[in-house]
Amino acid sequence: MLSELLRVIDQSGTMSIADLARRVGIGEPLVRQALRDLERRGYLETGLPASSQEGCAPACGDCPVTLMCFSAVWRLTEKSRKYLAGSQFISGGVS
Repeated sequence: MLSELLRVIDQSGTMSIADLARRVGIGEPLVRQALRDLERRGYLETGLPASSQEGCAPACGDCPVTLMCFSAVWRLTEKSRKYLAGSQFISGGVS
């Protein structure tokens, strides 16, 4: 499940927790927990986009909700990119 979340985040760009949950086929609370776990393990990092008065952060790309967004933005780390390229395994008995 953690691997699938990383792949979806990498391929999809901007999406809500609800969309991510639907895409992976799990509930929103589990997605939130998994995202925290991936961040704790160093596979994701989070930050806040610039406020709507300053415009969208570069990580947001062409997101359609730029002027309304006050959510965290999840970004893949180098560790997750190496994993997705097949050079690493997410340990801890999860996939």
